[in-house]
Amino acid sequence: MESFDPRYRILEEVGQGGMSTVYRARDLRRGTEVAVKRLHPHLAGTGLELHLFHREYSILSRLDVEGVPRVGEAGEWDGAPWFAMDLVEGRPLPDHALIEGQGREDEIWLIARASVVLSRVHGAGIVHRDLKPENVLVGRDGKVWLVDFGVAAFAGSPPHQDEEFFVIGTPAYLAPERTTARAVCADPRSDVWSLGVVLYDVLAGRAPYEADSGTEILRRVGRENPPPLDEVAPVPVPPALAGVAMRALSRRPEDRFATAGDFARALFAALGAYAPEPRPAAAAA
Repeated sequence: MESFDPRYRILEEVGQGGMSTVYRARDLRRGTEVAVKRLHPHLAGTGLELHLFHREYSILSRLDVEGVPRVGEAGEWDGAPWFAMDLVEGRPLPDHALIEGQGREDEIWLIARASVVLSRVHGAGIVHRDLKPENVLVGRDGKVWLVDFGVAAFAGSPPHQDEEFFVIGTPAYLAPERTTARAVCADPRSDVWSLGVVLYDVLAGRAPYEADSGTEILRRVGRENPPPLDEVAPVPVPPALAGVAMRALSRRPEDRFATAGDFARALFAALGAYAPEPRPAAAAA
């Protein structure tokens, strides 16, 4: 494939999103494989997307916590910025659960482990801002990773001037305070809400807010309370687990768990009351 830097050889494309493409590449000096993330060339000259890409690299450069890929070198490729980072060999949470044939309790244990990683991220002063099942990877050894910090921000920081005109993130996982284009400082409790949505989805077998469009989902999240789990879940949900999910989905940030660590402790306690922790999954193919 195309060579973009004498230090690396692109092997294949492994994923593409709205702002960037991720490639598997070989570091020719070390003989190891890495991931290379590149901003889409047509966005390289735009203000917000370019700002977010550079901010992601800045954040990951400072973020040295277990469960988050480390970044390396950076540069430009035909005018578009790129950076190298650890290659995580794993599957997104939903795919892992489906392929491994895991049950509800196993998925919840993985969510609990993801919340521990998130607590480390928050402890470093970072808010992910796009936490969803696709951004939780389960490695071949069962280790949980958080990926895609493309819209992450420093906790307490005001939005970039261009962010004030857009709703940034995935509608189904955005906290109510982030569903309109207005200046909101990055708050870790919005990530706690997103964790609550992920947990609710596993417990209920459906998202707390469903609609035919992202716009309608945003409207509902911004105005409505999520349906109680005992009204929508296909099988009974233990009260302790339901309590964790619904507290995380409190509409007012101050009524949620104050930190991802608090969420993790509550979820581990609720799980330990009725479900043994599973062994790590077998290696993925």
